[in-house]
Amino acid sequence: MVYRRAVMAFQCGKMYDEYGEVIIPYVEDFINRSIFYGMHPVMKDDFFANCNYEAVRDMYKKIIPIVDELHSAGWEPLTYAKTDELIGVERFGKGDTVYIAVRNFDETAKDYTLVIQQEKIGIGENPVITEMLSDKDIQYEYKNGIVIFDSLESNETKIFKISSTSVPTVSILSPNQLICLFFPFLVFHLNPFL
Repeated sequence: MVYRRAVMAFQCGKMYDEYGEVIIPYVEDFINRSIFYGMHPVMKDDFFANCNYEAVRDMYKKIIPIVDELHSAGWEPLTYAKTDELIGVERFGKGDTVYIAVRNFDETAKDYTLVIQQEKIGIGENPVITEMLSDKDIQYEYKNGIVIFDSLESNETKIFKISSTSVPTVSILSPNQLICLFFPFLVFHLNPFL
């Protein structure tokens, strides 16, 4: 995993065709890979000059707060989670709220089983599990740990937020959104991703 985390910094060049145009499905895959490792999907300087960034704006608006939560929780080297072959697992945080990222590195869709050692990551009884990219609560079983039965498309990433108690998700507002809340007659946007 350390190797994969290190080479993520050099993946931007693979998003361009031979004419220098951005290939949007490659951008989406890059964003998916980045969030698996808890990294912001930073693009090259010329990305916005060569791309209609409107095509990926909604994706950025969804994942930037998620990556911020992962950063705040902190990456943990021991996942205390097991899953099937070709499904990668990363863990962020400890204590009452833990994040588990899973990614299908195979070229085909897979059904998988994720087993999380609840007592070792510090999660209490009856946790609430939410898949953050779809914002859906996840059903699970308890058999010597949390057992999740799920499926992933080819190269898909999912982020599971596991909380000891039901905690509302906090949205991070940008300064522009705060201005609009307090001064609704001033509507303007400085950031292209808002």
